Amino acid sequence: MADYRKMWHDLGMDLEKHDEFLAPVPTIYGDLFVKQQNRPIAMEYFDFVMSEVYGLRVKELLDMKNDES
Repeated sequence: MADYRKMWHDLGMDLEKHDEFLAPVPTIYGDLFVKQQNRPIAMEYFDFVMSEVYGLRVKELLDMKNDES
């Protein structure tokens, strides 16, 4: 995963609180979804999307906004 800390900082996020908030997410997500028996392999794409929801997707939106200005 890419490092989005500068982007988050530039957006005015409190990085300490953000890190605290996101810290348990991989474990919780893994326990609830990834470890499910008979989980379709195609769900790996969804796992990627979820792993980048606070990073890559935000960057894509910012890039679109910057291209329009």
